[in-house]
Amino acid sequence: MAVVGATLTSAQETNLLSRMDQDDDFWMVLFAIYLRSRGDQIEDLKTRCINGTAEWTDDLKKNREQGYGDIKQLVTEKTLQWTIRIKQYLGDPGLLNLLKIYLRSLAGSRTKRASGSDTTSNARKQINTILSQLADSISLTLDPYQDMTHCLEHNQTPGGKDLTDVSRNYYQMRQSEYFNLISTYLAMVISLKIAATNEDIMRCKEMARRNLVKPLESKIDTLDKNDKKEAWNKLDNYAKLIRSLDIQIE
Repeated sequence: MAVVGATLTSAQETNLLSRMDQDDDFWMVLFAIYLRSRGDQIEDLKTRCINGTAEWTDDLKKNREQGYGDIKQLVTEKTLQWTIRIKQYLGDPGLLNLLKIYLRSLAGSRTKRASGSDTTSNARKQINTILSQLADSISLTLDPYQDMTHCLEHNQTPGGKDLTDVSRNYYQMRQSEYFNLISTYLAMVISLKIAATNEDIMRCKEMARRNLVKPLESKIDTLDKNDKKEAWNKLDNYAKLIRSLDIQIE
């Protein structure tokens, strides 16, 4: 049985991108329903979303009214559940395609106008710039993650050779690193999209420190010279990301 959304036509992709550009809630609603359903009836959800049915219009309306308080709690407080949901999400080709289209839309966030008071508008402009950077980073990480996952699932290198214990450990390590980046950056995207207070921003910064900075700092002394240099470059980039979150919403 074909997986809904695993293959999209150019017309479908263009249509979905346009709808996501016009409606900030489009992918957020899809993702929220996916999380709340615990992965049930996903084919139905994707069909409604891709085809833009009347049921999908109702989904958008209901979720706008409901808000994303429960999603915020999942992202910030229930790490294990979040990890499980993201792994399931990335394992669905249709949902993955919808995420890739959303990331293309999100990458253009830095050019979007922000309304509200000067303080609110400036904060939203800063957030949009960060969202765009995060979208680019996730996009660059998805393919390597999929490559590592494919190798592990088929127990073969990209060249078709059987994995040895050493190569399997290497691919597992890289897969874990890529997944951590995707999971953390996606959690930050969700957090920033629904951020309403300075406390929300602080939680987002702490998430980056906890998931990105601290694990790397804890092992940096055990790395060889080349890996250590790469690690220091990563830490520098993470520090810049965290500094960019010096935003005052209120």
